[in-house]
Amino acid sequence: MENCQGRGAVIDWDHHVAPEIGMSRFPSLALAVLLIGVASLDGCAKLRRTPESRGKAAMTDAVVFRGYRSTITVRATPEQVKNFFRTPAGLTKLGVFKAVKRDQVGDITQIGQKVQARMRVRGVEFPITFTNIKATHETGEDDFWIANSHPFLAVQRWRIRSSPEGSEIAFNLMTEEPTSWAGKAVDSSEMFEEFCKIMDSALAHLQASFDPQFNLPAALRHGYRGELYQVLLKSMTVESQMAAPPERVFAYLKENNSFAGLLGETRPNDQCLGNLDLPYCPLQSRIAGRETPVNQFVAGYKLNEEIIYLLVWADYLALVQVQMTPQEKGRATLVKATFAVEIPGSALDLLWSLTKVPERINRTLTEMKQNLEKIS
Repeated sequence: MENCQGRGAVIDWDHHVAPEIGMSRFPSLALAVLLIGVASLDGCAKLRRTPESRGKAAMTDAVVFRGYRSTITVRATPEQVKNFFRTPAGLTKLGVFKAVKRDQVGDITQIGQKVQARMRVRGVEFPITFTNIKATHETGEDDFWIANSHPFLAVQRWRIRSSPEGSEIAFNLMTEEPTSWAGKAVDSSEMFEEFCKIMDSALAHLQASFDPQFNLPAALRHGYRGELYQVLLKSMTVESQMAAPPERVFAYLKENNSFAGLLGETRPNDQCLGNLDLPYCPLQSRIAGRETPVNQFVAGYKLNEEIIYLLVWADYLALVQVQMTPQEKGRATLVKATFAVEIPGSALDLLWSLTKVPERINRTLTEMKQNLEKIS
């Protein structure tokens, strides 16, 4: 995957806001909420010592993220809609992407598949890579989640259902608040609304592709036809200073993928170790006595500065962001690991596993510290 121009700390799910974002309509929407939970917090939260931290700093914080959702109906079968997304020619018809290139054999509706494109916003053209991180295909309904890590981490959810008129498409976008663009400060709400108008334009072009009678100019003049909303999220972070330079810490993280087992005991996949550019890494994790499949993605990384892992356990998603800051003129490194996961309403086994996360983070950082300082 492309190098990420990453930002700040990862945010975890606040169950108090579930009604606000319509969980009854989108039962997996918290997955999208979590996926885009990487934003600039700049260490503004208060540090609080806990017994589990064993001398490390445990930090909690909260931040607002922005969302946009819209539902349209197109005169096409679900299979025809999926075929639209499967080719560069179809994606180009959305009217917002340029030079679309499919990286792999397959299509963007399948997990692990990637598409590269270029976009232009406010006169700035930039490359963007979209990756499928979740896909379910059932009779009469298809659901796939598309993530991008540049120019900021965001996720789109596309749900396609058969309807009497053809297909109902429910679109949802969640992203951090963009506060700068092309090196200049911007109003975050105005910038987000501009992106929403771009995606709404894509939806209008999608409708026009299947319906010659659709009034595309009128739809484009409308601005955006969906709903804007906000979500409050929380975060948890643990820090540890290690007597090793950032490049050695980065190499250790790359070779070990040390944070895949934060919800349960996870067996490593030797084929994934050392490779941050794999589409995804399939793993097995033992949670509350049950074997559960987990897919690990690398949402993005900056060499010797940070790695962002996405861990998808069935219908739950966790985020781990590891930031490396040089200390003592580059001879040491402050490592900040932030973990986030959806708070389930009824999955008691997962709730129980969440109580073990601080201990597991500390154990992972302690093991890393010991291994790195042993060879320093």
